Order: sequence, then C-alpha cells, then structure tokens
Amino acid sequence: MAKLPAEYKEYFLPEFTGIDKLTIRTVPMPALDATSVLVKVHAVSLQYRDIVVASGLYPLPINPGIIPASDMAGEIVAVGSAVTKGYAVGDRVVANFNMPGYLFGDLGAEVDGVLAEYKVFAADDRRLVHMPENLTYEEASVLPCAGLTAFTALTDPVPIKAGDTLLVQGTGGVSVLAAQFALVSGAKVIMTSSSQKKLDEVAKAIGLPSENLINYHTTPDWDKRVLELTGGKGVDHVVEIGGPETLTKSLNCTTKNGAVHITGMLTLILFKTLTVRGIGMGDRKVFDAMNKVVAGTGMKPFVGRTFSFAQAKDAYNAMAAHSHVGKVVIRVSEQ
Repeated sequence: MAKLPAEYKEYFLPEFTGIDKLTIRTVPMPALDATSVLVKVHAVSLQYRDIVVASGLYPLPINPGIIPASDMAGEIVAVGSAVTKGYAVGDRVVANFNMPGYLFGDLGAEVDGVLAEYKVFAADDRRLVHMPENLTYEEASVLPCAGLTAFTALTDPVPIKAGDTLLVQGTGGVSVLAAQFALVSGAKVIMTSSSQKKLDEVAKAIGLPSENLINYHTTPDWDKRVLELTGGKGVDHVVEIGGPETLTKSLNCTTKNGAVHITGMLTLILFKTLTVRGIGMGDRKVFDAMNKVVAGTGMKPFVGRTFSFAQAKDAYNAMAAHSHVGKVVIRVSEQ
C-alpha cells in the first residue's frame, strides 16, 4: 500500500449564500477507526441539489462548514482493523446516495460530503457499492444519483423492454442516462430539448437517430410530433422532468396503460389508465442490479463536461447555468 499523505485538500461551504462561497482548504489526514475505510476520491459528479445547497435553498437542515456533494467514485486505500470482509484495499467503489431514512440523501447536506481528495466511510454495504469494472472513475461517479434514478424509473414496477418507446425531456443527467438504459434494453428513444446543439451532441454520443430529436422551440406542439413518430400509438414510458408546464403534453402522447415517471392533475391519467409516479432513487439492491446491467451491456454513462479539482467552482457555475449536457464531473485525482 502506498504511503498516505499527512494532509489533503477539501472544499467546504462556510455559509450558504451562493457558489462563490465554495472554499478550498488543507486538512490533516484523519485517523481511521476499526470499522471504517479510507477512500481516495477520484471523481465527483454534481447534481442540481448541490447548487441548491450552496445557494441556501435546500429544504432540509444543513450545517455551515459542510463539505458538499454526494456522488463520487474512488479507490479504497486503507481499511480499519475490524474490516475483514466486503471491502479491501484496492477496491473501486462509488458512494450510495440513497441511505435508509433520508428522502434526499444525507451526504453533502446533513453530513459531510465527498468533494475532497480523501473521504472516510463506514464499512457499510448501504453506503459503498463496488463500481462496474468497465467504467472509468468519471463515468462511475454519475451512477449514484442520476443513474440510479433513471434505472429505477425504467425497471420498477413497469420494466422497459425491447420494442418499447421512451420519451425523455431535456439533455441533463437523468434524461441522458434513462435514454442509455432504454437503448441497451432494445427500446426506441425520443428526446426533446430547447437546444438543437445539445440534442445533436447527445445524439452523436449515445447513438440516437436525428429523426427522434424534437426541438420544442421550433416544434411547440411536440406531443403531436411524438404521436407521429409512434404511428399514433404514443410512447410506453416518459421520464418527465418539466413539471406542470410539460406534463399535459406528456400525457397526451403516452399510450394507454403507459407509464409516466415524474422526477422533477389530471383527467387524462384516469382516462388512459396511466401509471404516473414520482421517482426517487433505488436502494442498494437496485444499485447492484443497475451495475450488472452496466457491466453486462458494456454501457458507458455519458459524461458531458469534466473539470479539475481546482476548477470545482467553475463546475458548479456550469451546472447552475445549465450550459452542459449529461453530467458535470470533477476529476479530483489525476492518478
């Protein structure tokens, strides 16, 4: 095992008045207790929750001085003396955002998060999950929140299958990953966005045909276009992130007995016997199932933009400005 440094760098939020308060500092390497593991953080992906926390708009309690962010991939570099199974030095792991008892997850809000060069975790299989071997750290870092949300939407209780059609809205992390999971399942994907540039970038990256892309600025009646693309049948699944502004159109272009998965009212729900549900993230069991699909299909989660650890504030600003497609990832370690 390589010798550990005496100190490392981490980011923290001394107050919650904006991204500009994100501050880096050097801290001593913590002592490792008997039931914990030390992870060298290689990559951290951001989610919109991180912007909300930094801006002081998070609806749950947060403590000043918190280390932000929750989604990371890294390598175990030390284990406590009582850790004899489950985890070992050299294991590549991702953090499990969805802990029991926390609707929105606790990392990066109620407890210190992962935007640091090193992070101590309890050796708890609810907290750390072994990452698929076919992924880079950057790719694996997008799985804990966006990946698990997308996978949960499309696998339970109405699994997507070959021959189905999925409608995804936008080109953010959940939408792009949902599209990727649908494609490896043999389903057809239709994607909407207000930006043709973003649509074209995602389509090229994950293999969507141009005719399945809908720019809703130039095609405001996009639900009618979806119906045209499905021969009047409508889509089998919708990953709905637009809320009230888009939900009616989503319902209009969903087939009878279809499923609308709300991540981000309604007579048509009853008329079409639709399944409409709010989507959180799956548990550890679902995480393992997702990783098997990723590894078994060779799927490579799309990473939109990557920043260095020193550029963490730039990464936050890119996320806040919605200037990216897919996920924004911070490369913490270059090794």
